[in-house]
Amino acid sequence: MGAVDERAVGALLRRQMRPLLFFGLLSLAGLVAMSAIAARALLGSYDALEAAAARQRAEQVYRAFDADLRQLAISNRDYAEWDAAQEFIDKRDPLFIPGNFSGPQLLGMHVDVVWIVDATGNEIHSGYVERASGTLTTPAPREILEPLRPFLARVDELRHRRPSEATVATAAGPMGVSATEIARSDGSRGTGAVLLFARFIAAAELQRVYDASALPVTLASLDPAALPPQVGRAILDGTVEPFVAEPETSHRIASFAVVRNLAGEPVAVLRTEAARDIHAIGVRTTFYLIGSVAVLLLAFGVICILLLARLMALQQRDFESRRNAEEQQRENRRNLAKQARRDFLTALPNRLYVQTRMPHLIAKMADSGRMIAVIYLNIDRFKSVNESLGHASGDELLRIVAKRLRASVARADLVARMGGDEFVIVASLLPDVQAVERLARRLRAAVAAEVLIDKKSLNVTASLGIALYPSDGLDTETLLKRADIALHQAKDAGRRCHRFFSADMDAHVNQRAALEHELRGSIGSRQIYLDYQPIVDLRNGRLVSLEALMRWRHPERGLIPPGQFIPVAEKCGFILELGQHALREVLAQLREWIDAKVPVVPVAVNVSAIQIERVDFVKLVKRLTAAAGVDPQWVRFEITESAMMKEPEKLIGTLQGLRSLGSKILLDDFGTGYSSLSYLNRLPIDLVKIDRAFVRELSEGDRASPVIPLVVDMAKQLGLKTVAEGVETAAQAVGLFELGCDFGQGYFYSKPVLARHCRSLLEHLDHKGRLTDSAVLRAVSG
Repeated sequence: MGAVDERAVGALLRRQMRPLLFFGLLSLAGLVAMSAIAARALLGSYDALEAAAARQRAEQVYRAFDADLRQLAISNRDYAEWDAAQEFIDKRDPLFIPGNFSGPQLLGMHVDVVWIVDATGNEIHSGYVERASGTLTTPAPREILEPLRPFLARVDELRHRRPSEATVATAAGPMGVSATEIARSDGSRGTGAVLLFARFIAAAELQRVYDASALPVTLASLDPAALPPQVGRAILDGTVEPFVAEPETSHRIASFAVVRNLAGEPVAVLRTEAARDIHAIGVRTTFYLIGSVAVLLLAFGVICILLLARLMALQQRDFESRRNAEEQQRENRRNLAKQARRDFLTALPNRLYVQTRMPHLIAKMADSGRMIAVIYLNIDRFKSVNESLGHASGDELLRIVAKRLRASVARADLVARMGGDEFVIVASLLPDVQAVERLARRLRAAVAAEVLIDKKSLNVTASLGIALYPSDGLDTETLLKRADIALHQAKDAGRRCHRFFSADMDAHVNQRAALEHELRGSIGSRQIYLDYQPIVDLRNGRLVSLEALMRWRHPERGLIPPGQFIPVAEKCGFILELGQHALREVLAQLREWIDAKVPVVPVAVNVSAIQIERVDFVKLVKRLTAAAGVDPQWVRFEITESAMMKEPEKLIGTLQGLRSLGSKILLDDFGTGYSSLSYLNRLPIDLVKIDRAFVRELSEGDRASPVIPLVVDMAKQLGLKTVAEGVETAAQAVGLFELGCDFGQGYFYSKPVLARHCRSLLEHLDHKGRLTDSAVLRAVSG
């Protein structure tokens, strides 16, 4: 390149310097102004976020308060819809009132006032218990009862209103009320009489709200003049949002929840407060932002000056070299892009290629009237191939499967490896679902054909999930997602099969994801707790042990069955935290009973196979029992038969370690998988639990099920004890005893109860008595 070209380039650069310098200064001024505006907006957004969080705390307190009053309504309905209560209205048994509504019993239910009125409005009984002294006054003072009278006529309305709305302001303070018509438990007969429970909203109630919400709670004044302006307006105007936040100082912010009665009138104001952490973060963030912007602006100015100086000094340049370099870069990018869309191991297209290619294919097929099948294929139990034969053999298997899949479809169809042992087949121009069905069977047969690797014969199978365009989705992301959902359904169905996507699968996945998210937040909170169900000796009816059963009481959904959340916890890994939580709770409860001189019995804890696989479970048990000061002999461990069937050899060592500590092992749900009977004489277990499905078949004169005598006889030959689950009738208990079963568990003896109720059952052991109905009733109502 000649000197003329060099001079021309230099002149061009100098002409460009003046506007660039002006533009740089203008940009600098604009950035300064924008930084100031952004800082102000950022601080305002933090304050808005703080207010929203404070209102959320108010709502959280309100929900906890509502849940506490819901327990009052539950207790009221339990007594009102009780056959004994209905019989009392008819026969007026004089022992009914002192037997059920004594001072200690009312205090135990957190009930301050009980009022029974017949169908004509005449009072049958009323009582008021003084919390501090425990003194029961009957009949209750009129000044306490009169504010409650309107609720007697609104029984039906109360069933459909929130418990927090059934409140009333009295001279002695706000009260929560529940009223229910007294009727038989099956609803066959109503008496017209009403049972009313009421409790003052005092320090104990606020403490329970604090326990449930983990937020400090107080009652604020109902006088609007004594409250912040926004709270006062919320009290006076029922249309205003009932949850209000108001900063009190630069460091504290208060949250208020207005409680209104059935008429919409304010009854109480719940107040909680917290530190203004978000505001403080906003102030710091804004300060750092302004400082960072200042540094960036300074650096920007310096860089601009250096760049301008560099450009001014640049006079010569080899344009040919730059063109060659740019061309080489373009060629390298093309090669990298091509490699990025190809799987190195199988030479098939990869996920990136699928996501790039499928939109074009969908657009091409949009008006053809033909369908596209998107098939997710997964090799069943591929992990075991890697573990048993090695990763080199696993890679060879993937290459063979890739070639077979490619040979099983048309040339225009797409076969790609998405990663691991997952493949995607995109087949177009298919006339109908029957053609897709035939393709799926052909792909499964191709994978299932015998494979020879290193002179070893190997047979594998595949699971397939299928989504169809346009019925299951109109874009790449939706079709791939729904094919993957269908694949998981095929796996859940036992593998070695294929499943077409359906709308209910998507709903199931969404529900499961929501449950998983809510379960994550509940672990370690008071939502997760334990019930205890007695296990009884069938010979004499005595309580010999307990089973700890995990419960989840969701603040909005209520009690969620273990059958719903335990499988979710196992699939997403939360079962490890839940299992440790249950074991710690049981050990803490045993320690509490032992310290209180309560006669304890062994408590069984359910253990997932995942807990034993992923942690050193024996070491964990030794550490936790030592920390709690509880002998491991008081803890038993239950593991299901299906878990034993997965990899029994791996579990045997752990179970032997637990027995060496002094704990006993129970095999749960036995009888549901006959294939494990051959392992029974090798397993380190002490008791076999017979599944409730077989116990349910037992009735008066019916001994049709052959499983129970088979399991009992086999257990006796091996020196094991047997426990029957789901005993619900006397006929079942007698039948199990006659068949030689040792222990029983079920509603016939007792439903699962809370620890405080279980303590009464344990104290009953001192009298060496049977676990009778009256003993259970005293424990539950105590």
